[in-house]
Amino acid sequence: SRAQISEGGIPYSIVNKLSTQLIDSVAIKAPDSNLINQISNTKKEDYFIGVLIDTNISHNNKGTFINHLDGSKSWFLKITSKNAIGLSLHFDSLYIPPNAELFFYNKTKTQLIGKFTSSRNQTNPLTHIQAIQGETIIVEYFEPSNVSSNFYLEISRVGYFFRGFEDYFEPFIKLPYKTPNYSKADPCQ
Repeated sequence: SRAQISEGGIPYSIVNKLSTQLIDSVAIKAPDSNLINQISNTKKEDYFIGVLIDTNISHNNKGTFINHLDGSKSWFLKITSKNAIGLSLHFDSLYIPPNAELFFYNKTKTQLIGKFTSSRNQTNPLTHIQAIQGETIIVEYFEPSNVSSNFYLEISRVGYFFRGFEDYFEPFIKLPYKTPNYSKADPCQ
């Protein structure tokens, strides 16, 4: 079986030292603490680690496009949900044009997944991403000047994690930011 196979690489904004401070940001309302307490203390056999929150986010209604001098362009979106230990995104639809790249990373850029390319449009399509550490995910799309088809992305749900990933996230909290050492996601992720 195959899961989120990414092709590795470094986002355009990191290579070219672009600031992502002024990109469009979407705040997702965190689950009510009563709900978290209720599902955390349930007597059921299930161990709840998070909540799925319905959204209606797309490249058409949110995000920031930036045109570069060479004719290429980037699209950025910052998604935040207060007090989450991690977030994930679930897609209604996603299309990455040939030669374009898509990345996801946390606010400190210590956890990065991608690049995802047009190879994911047909074979093992990307329906969601693994959990990203912290209360913020940044989505970065890069399109070279020679791309002729249109990128689209629709996020239908955000996974809000409140427990159960502490050990998994620990390295992304403690590791310093090192540009050349990004690795691609393991096949199981």
